[in-house]
Amino acid sequence: MPVCFKQQFLCCSKCPSQGFTLIEVLVTLLILSIGFLGIAGMQSLSLQQAHNTYFLTQADLLLRDMADRMRNNVEGANLGLYIHEGGVAGGDASACLGSAALCSVDQMAAADLAEWTDRLTNSDILPDGKATIASLDTPGGYLITISWRGKKSVHDIEHSSGDDECIFGEINQRSCLSLRVLIAS
Repeated sequence: MPVCFKQQFLCCSKCPSQGFTLIEVLVTLLILSIGFLGIAGMQSLSLQQAHNTYFLTQADLLLRDMADRMRNNVEGANLGLYIHEGGVAGGDASACLGSAALCSVDQMAAADLAEWTDRLTNSDILPDGKATIASLDTPGGYLITISWRGKKSVHDIEHSSGDDECIFGEINQRSCLSLRVLIAS
């Protein structure tokens, strides 16, 4: 068996190789870099999903807020004062504020819609937020729908029929959420 000496002037080709070759190091770096790219992609997807979940939560809170407002003003809801076709609702939201404020049913509904649509459209809660409130065939039934600029359509949370949900055009560019509300007479 040949003996290898670590001297500069001796070089034995039959000595066993010691250490890693350059190709082994490059292959290892390639495998590690592919793994790190996969981890970075998963992190990016996770952040995007968290952002979408935030918007979905905000839309759900806004839906339930309007449903509560309608339940607090049953007479106004039954008169159809909360039906909203989109855009910013007119009315003075400050007219019914304060403990001494006395509002009519019409004023309360107008103030509720004005404050609600203002929160929806003039804030950073939802990007390009839009909403409609439509009357259903069921007496006292309403469908509240909110849409925002997003990647995909989200099914409504209270029912599964797809014939009347999220009609805002450009469905592929908007996410939307609907809530069916039944107001007791």
